[in-house]
Amino acid sequence: MIRRLLEILGSRRVASDGTMKPIALAIVFSAGATSAVFAQSNPLYIQFTPAAVKGALYKPDGGQAPHVAVLLIHRTSNFLSHIATAELDPSIHHGTARPRKLLKDDGTVVTQIVGSVRPIGRGSEAQNASFMSGTRLLTARSFLSANAIRAHDSMDDIDWCSSNNSTRCALGVVTIPLLITAMGAHYFIRDNEIHYEVAASADKDFVVIEGATHGIRPCAACESAPGQYSNSVRNFFDYVQRWINARF
Repeated sequence: MIRRLLEILGSRRVASDGTMKPIALAIVFSAGATSAVFAQSNPLYIQFTPAAVKGALYKPDGGQAPHVAVLLIHRTSNFLSHIATAELDPSIHHGTARPRKLLKDDGTVVTQIVGSVRPIGRGSEAQNASFMSGTRLLTARSFLSANAIRAHDSMDDIDWCSSNNSTRCALGVVTIPLLITAMGAHYFIRDNEIHYEVAASADKDFVVIEGATHGIRPCAACESAPGQYSNSVRNFFDYVQRWINARF
Protein backbone atom coordinates (compact mmCIF):
# COMPACT_ATOMS: atom_id res chain seq x y z
CA MET A 1 0.00 0.00 0.00
CA ILE A 2 2.79 2.43 0.93
CA ARG A 3 4.69 1.75 -2.31
CA ARG A 4 1.55 2.35 -4.40
CA LEU A 5 0.78 5.62 -2.57
CA LEU A 6 4.29 6.89 -3.27
CA GLU A 7 3.99 5.95 -6.94
CA ILE A 8 0.75 7.94 -7.20
CA LEU A 9 2.15 10.93 -5.35
CA GLY A 10 5.18 10.96 -7.59
CA SER A 11 2.96 11.51 -10.64
CA ARG A 12 0.76 14.19 -9.09
CA ARG A 13 1.19 17.90 -8.65
CA VAL A 14 -0.50 20.43 -6.41
CA ALA A 15 -3.11 22.03 -8.66
CA SER A 16 -1.83 25.18 -10.36
CA ASP A 17 -2.98 27.82 -12.82
CA GLY A 18 0.20 28.24 -14.75
CA THR A 19 3.37 27.10 -13.02
CA MET A 20 4.86 23.79 -11.94
CA LYS A 21 5.87 23.94 -8.31
CA PRO A 22 8.17 21.63 -6.35
CA ILE A 23 6.37 19.62 -3.70
CA ALA A 24 7.85 19.00 -0.27
CA LEU A 25 5.86 16.35 1.57
CA ALA A 26 6.00 14.86 5.01
CA ILE A 27 3.99 11.62 4.87
CA VAL A 28 2.99 10.24 8.25
CA PHE A 29 1.31 6.87 8.64
CA SER A 30 -0.89 6.40 11.68
CA ALA A 31 -2.31 3.24 13.23
CA GLY A 32 -5.51 5.00 14.31
CA ALA A 33 -6.72 7.12 17.21
CA THR A 34 -7.39 4.15 19.50
CA SER A 35 -3.88 2.73 19.25
CA ALA A 36 -0.91 3.65 21.38
CA VAL A 37 1.30 6.43 20.05
CA PHE A 38 4.69 5.23 18.80
CA ALA A 39 7.72 7.34 17.93
CA GLN A 40 8.82 7.82 14.34
CA SER A 41 12.58 7.95 14.69
CA ASN A 42 13.67 6.77 11.25
CA PRO A 43 12.18 8.91 8.44
CA LEU A 44 12.72 7.60 4.92
CA TYR A 45 13.79 10.18 2.33
CA ILE A 46 11.78 9.85 -0.90
CA GLN A 47 12.98 11.26 -4.23
CA PHE A 48 10.19 11.59 -6.80
CA THR A 49 10.29 12.39 -10.50
CA PRO A 50 10.89 15.21 -11.43
CA ALA A 51 13.81 15.67 -9.08
CA ALA A 52 12.40 18.87 -7.55
CA VAL A 53 9.63 16.82 -5.91
CA LYS A 54 10.78 15.23 -2.65
CA GLY A 55 9.41 14.04 0.63
CA ALA A 56 10.02 12.21 3.88
CA LEU A 57 8.08 9.12 4.92
CA TYR A 58 7.49 8.59 8.65
CA LYS A 59 6.16 5.28 9.97
CA PRO A 60 5.67 4.15 13.59
CA ASP A 61 8.66 2.31 14.99
CA GLY A 62 6.37 -0.42 16.31
CA GLY A 63 2.83 -1.42 17.14
CA GLN A 64 -0.14 -2.00 14.86
CA ALA A 65 0.46 -1.79 11.09
CA PRO A 66 -0.38 1.75 9.88
CA HIS A 67 -3.38 2.24 7.60
CA VAL A 68 -4.03 6.00 7.56
CA ALA A 69 -1.70 8.40 5.73
CA VAL A 70 -1.47 12.08 6.69
CA LEU A 71 0.30 14.55 4.41
CA LEU A 72 1.83 17.85 5.50
CA ILE A 73 2.76 20.07 2.56
CA HIS A 74 5.38 22.75 3.17
CA ARG A 75 4.35 26.35 2.56
CA THR A 76 6.48 26.73 -0.59
CA SER A 77 4.32 24.05 -2.17
CA ASN A 78 0.92 25.25 -0.97
CA PHE A 79 -0.35 26.62 -4.23
CA LEU A 80 -3.58 27.83 -2.70
CA SER A 81 -1.70 30.54 -0.79
CA HIS A 82 1.55 31.43 -2.53
CA ILE A 83 2.03 33.92 -5.36
CA ALA A 84 1.91 32.17 -8.72
CA THR A 85 3.91 33.06 -11.80
CA ALA A 86 0.75 34.27 -13.51
CA GLU A 87 0.16 36.77 -10.71
CA LEU A 88 3.66 38.23 -10.93
CA ASP A 89 3.95 38.17 -14.74
CA PRO A 90 1.01 39.86 -16.54
CA SER A 91 2.01 38.26 -19.85
CA ILE A 92 0.87 34.79 -18.67
CA HIS A 93 -2.82 34.18 -19.39
CA HIS A 94 -3.22 37.94 -19.41
CA GLY A 95 -6.52 37.99 -21.27
CA THR A 96 -8.83 36.27 -23.71
CA ALA A 97 -7.55 34.32 -26.69
CA ARG A 98 -10.49 35.42 -28.87
CA PRO A 99 -12.72 38.49 -29.05
CA ARG A 100 -15.18 38.34 -26.13
CA LYS A 101 -17.80 40.56 -24.58
CA LEU A 102 -16.50 43.34 -22.34
CA LEU A 103 -19.01 45.11 -20.09
CA LYS A 104 -17.56 48.59 -19.91
CA ASP A 105 -17.92 50.90 -16.93
CA ASP A 106 -20.50 53.04 -18.76
CA GLY A 107 -22.76 49.99 -19.11
CA THR A 108 -22.17 49.35 -22.80
CA VAL A 109 -20.97 45.99 -24.14
CA VAL A 110 -18.26 45.70 -26.80
CA THR A 111 -16.64 42.63 -28.35
CA GLN A 112 -12.85 42.57 -28.44
CA ILE A 113 -9.75 40.83 -27.16
CA VAL A 114 -9.97 41.57 -23.43
CA GLY A 115 -6.85 41.98 -21.31
CA SER A 116 -6.70 42.36 -17.55
CA VAL A 117 -6.02 45.84 -16.21
CA ARG A 118 -4.66 44.52 -12.91
CA PRO A 119 -1.29 45.65 -11.57
CA ILE A 120 1.46 43.17 -10.78
CA GLY A 121 0.38 41.19 -7.72
CA ARG A 122 2.26 41.57 -4.43
CA GLY A 123 1.37 41.47 -0.77
CA SER A 124 1.00 37.76 0.00
CA GLU A 125 4.53 37.22 1.33
CA ALA A 126 3.63 37.42 5.04
CA GLN A 127 0.59 35.20 4.55
CA ASN A 128 2.66 32.62 2.68
CA ALA A 129 5.20 32.47 5.50
CA SER A 130 2.60 31.72 8.18
CA PHE A 131 1.68 28.21 9.27
CA MET A 132 -2.05 28.97 9.15
CA SER A 133 -2.23 29.78 5.44
CA GLY A 134 1.17 28.58 4.22
CA THR A 135 0.71 24.85 4.79
CA ARG A 136 -1.74 22.10 3.91
CA LEU A 137 -2.50 19.23 6.28
CA LEU A 138 -4.36 16.50 4.42
CA THR A 139 -5.02 12.79 4.44
CA ALA A 140 -3.81 10.84 1.43
CA ARG A 141 -7.41 10.43 0.29
CA SER A 142 -8.28 14.13 0.44
CA PHE A 143 -5.00 15.08 -1.24
CA LEU A 144 -5.34 12.68 -4.16
CA SER A 145 -9.08 13.14 -4.69
CA ALA A 146 -9.54 16.93 -4.51
CA ASN A 147 -6.23 18.72 -3.90
CA ALA A 148 -3.95 17.29 -6.60
CA ILE A 149 -4.18 16.80 -10.33
CA ARG A 150 -2.15 14.68 -12.77
CA ALA A 151 -0.05 16.69 -15.23
CA HIS A 152 2.96 16.39 -17.50
CA ASP A 153 3.06 20.17 -17.94
CA SER A 154 1.24 22.48 -15.56
CA MET A 155 0.18 24.86 -18.32
CA ASP A 156 -0.66 22.84 -21.41
CA ASP A 157 -0.72 19.12 -20.58
CA ILE A 158 -3.09 18.49 -17.65
CA ASP A 159 -5.38 15.53 -17.08
CA TRP A 160 -8.30 17.67 -15.96
CA CYS A 161 -10.51 14.76 -14.95
CA SER A 162 -7.91 13.19 -12.63
CA SER A 163 -9.26 15.33 -9.77
CA ASN A 164 -12.68 15.52 -8.14
CA ASN A 165 -12.19 19.26 -7.81
CA SER A 166 -11.79 20.27 -11.45
CA THR A 167 -14.11 22.95 -12.80
CA ARG A 168 -12.92 22.35 -16.34
CA CYS A 169 -13.77 18.65 -16.17
CA ALA A 170 -17.17 19.21 -14.54
CA LEU A 171 -18.27 21.77 -17.14
CA GLY A 172 -17.91 19.15 -19.85
CA VAL A 173 -21.16 17.59 -18.64
CA VAL A 174 -23.03 20.78 -17.70
CA THR A 175 -25.88 21.31 -20.18
CA ILE A 176 -28.16 23.82 -18.42
CA PRO A 177 -28.03 27.56 -19.25
CA LEU A 178 -24.70 28.91 -18.06
CA LEU A 179 -23.37 32.41 -17.39
CA ILE A 180 -19.63 32.82 -16.79
CA THR A 181 -18.32 36.21 -15.68
CA ALA A 182 -14.68 37.22 -15.43
CA MET A 183 -13.36 40.18 -13.46
CA GLY A 184 -11.37 42.55 -15.67
CA ALA A 185 -8.92 43.53 -12.92
CA HIS A 186 -8.08 39.98 -11.88
CA TYR A 187 -6.02 37.14 -13.34
CA PHE A 188 -8.64 34.48 -14.16
CA ILE A 189 -9.83 35.93 -17.48
CA ARG A 190 -8.26 33.27 -19.70
CA ASP A 191 -9.21 30.53 -17.22
CA ASN A 192 -12.85 31.64 -17.33
CA GLU A 193 -12.74 31.82 -21.13
CA ILE A 194 -11.55 28.20 -21.18
CA HIS A 195 -14.43 27.26 -18.87
CA TYR A 196 -16.81 28.89 -21.33
CA GLU A 197 -15.24 27.05 -24.27
CA VAL A 198 -15.42 23.57 -22.72
CA ALA A 199 -18.90 23.86 -21.21
CA ALA A 200 -21.43 21.56 -22.87
CA SER A 201 -24.32 24.02 -22.46
CA ALA A 202 -26.02 25.06 -25.68
CA ASP A 203 -27.14 28.28 -24.01
CA LYS A 204 -24.01 29.81 -22.51
CA ASP A 205 -22.66 33.33 -22.12
CA PHE A 206 -19.29 34.80 -21.16
CA VAL A 207 -18.62 38.43 -20.24
CA VAL A 208 -15.73 40.31 -18.65
CA ILE A 209 -16.57 43.10 -16.18
CA GLU A 210 -14.27 46.04 -16.84
CA GLY A 211 -12.18 47.13 -13.87
CA ALA A 212 -13.68 44.63 -11.41
CA THR A 213 -11.54 42.85 -8.83
CA HIS A 214 -12.05 39.25 -7.75
CA GLY A 215 -14.70 40.48 -5.29
CA ILE A 216 -16.48 42.49 -8.06
CA ARG A 217 -15.54 45.80 -6.43
CA PRO A 218 -13.72 48.41 -8.57
CA CYS A 219 -9.94 48.27 -8.71
CA ALA A 220 -8.82 51.73 -7.62
CA ALA A 221 -5.17 50.82 -8.13
CA CYS A 222 -5.91 50.03 -11.79
CA GLU A 223 -7.51 53.39 -12.60
CA SER A 224 -5.79 56.05 -14.68
CA ALA A 225 -8.37 58.55 -13.37
CA PRO A 226 -10.38 58.49 -10.10
CA GLY A 227 -13.67 56.64 -10.49
CA GLN A 228 -12.76 55.07 -13.84
CA TYR A 229 -14.23 51.70 -12.78
CA SER A 230 -16.69 52.90 -10.14
CA ASN A 231 -19.70 51.10 -11.67
CA SER A 232 -18.30 47.55 -11.64
CA VAL A 233 -20.60 46.25 -8.89
CA ARG A 234 -23.77 47.75 -10.35
CA ASN A 235 -22.86 46.67 -13.88
CA PHE A 236 -22.23 43.11 -12.75
CA PHE A 237 -25.53 42.66 -10.93
CA ASP A 238 -27.52 44.46 -13.64
CA TYR A 239 -26.09 42.12 -16.27
CA VAL A 240 -26.77 39.03 -14.16
CA GLN A 241 -30.35 40.21 -13.52
CA ARG A 242 -31.02 40.73 -17.22
CA TRP A 243 -29.53 37.32 -18.06
CA ILE A 244 -31.68 35.54 -15.45
CA ASN A 245 -34.88 37.41 -16.36
CA ALA A 246 -34.45 36.43 -20.01
CA ARG A 247 -34.40 32.74 -19.14
CA PHE A 248 -36.38 32.05 -15.97
